Amino acid sequence: MPAAPPGASEAAAAGDAPGRALGTLVRAPDWWDYKLPPLLAIGYLLLAAPEPAAPLAGGVTLLLFLATALGTAAFGHLVNDWSDLESDARAGRPSALARLSNSGRAGVVAAALALSLLPWLGLPREPIALALYGAELLLFLAYSMPPLRLKERGVAGVVADALYGHALPVGVAAAIFAAAGGRETIELATLAALLVWKLLQGLCGALASQLADRRADRRSGTRTFVLAWGPLASRRLLLRLLFPLQLAAFAAAGAALGPRAPWLLPAWALFLALTLWKIHVRWRRGRGFYRRGYPGYALLNDFHERWLPLGALAALAVADWRYFVIALLHLALFRTALSDLVAARARRFE
Repeated sequence: MPAAPPGASEAAAAGDAPGRALGTLVRAPDWWDYKLPPLLAIGYLLLAAPEPAAPLAGGVTLLLFLATALGTAAFGHLVNDWSDLESDARAGRPSALARLSNSGRAGVVAAALALSLLPWLGLPREPIALALYGAELLLFLAYSMPPLRLKERGVAGVVADALYGHALPVGVAAAIFAAAGGRETIELATLAALLVWKLLQGLCGALASQLADRRADRRSGTRTFVLAWGPLASRRLLLRLLFPLQLAAFAAAGAALGPRAPWLLPAWALFLALTLWKIHVRWRRGRGFYRRGYPGYALLNDFHERWLPLGALAALAVADWRYFVIALLHLALFRTALSDLVAARARRFE
């Protein structure tokens, strides 16, 4: 293999730097591989069944949805970081936004909002999707900015986080993709099941994040639910109530999607069996595994973030082979269980 020209690596690094800086600014590592793939998975499932949407209409809807999702996620994180500049500085963890002037901050926030809004010129004008999307944008502002600043108002902050970060986006995705190509709107029972599942997932994620960040929040003076309720009581609420409810809600959502994806719940059952075997047989962990951390990452999150998109992509490609291009794009853009397996295999041979 010929050697690279002198300075090639430096030039590549320089070329990549703006992209990395932009990703850091909008905190893309926090959501790119964790929140976008599950939303797209719901889209793939709904495009595939009960009858596959026309590939051109489905592909355009996917691209427009991805664009608005990118803009919406960036907008939410930028607004939150701008509102937290002082508290982040007190906690000793200034955000990338702190390096910009006020005009620079206003510019990137406006650009993110424009990217979020413009795709709606071509997306299906589903009233449910528009209402949920509008509520999501309003919650971004209410969560971070005074006078409401819900993030410091106990239960209201946790619920708002769960709504705008999880429940509302999946509702928008379900309404859009069910109607893609002029098809029927999403069934209310299916939509409700998805919303409840993602709300509970968001509540669990918000509590787990606040538990992990409680020391920094205490230093910055941020009044979170965990600091008001107490870490021990919050952990009990998370593990004994909310997490079991989340598992049940996911099963209910899987049942609601059953007519479209009869493989979904059996696939999760197989995933659970293999995960429990890995935890208790391969790793030889006892019941303490479920008390020392948040087990949702192992028992559910990995499935719907890594495996569900693969299954949904396969269902979509089987329904119409022309969607195979979408499958290749997803594999190139996002982390999946397949890429994890390839990476693990490569590490074994290093």
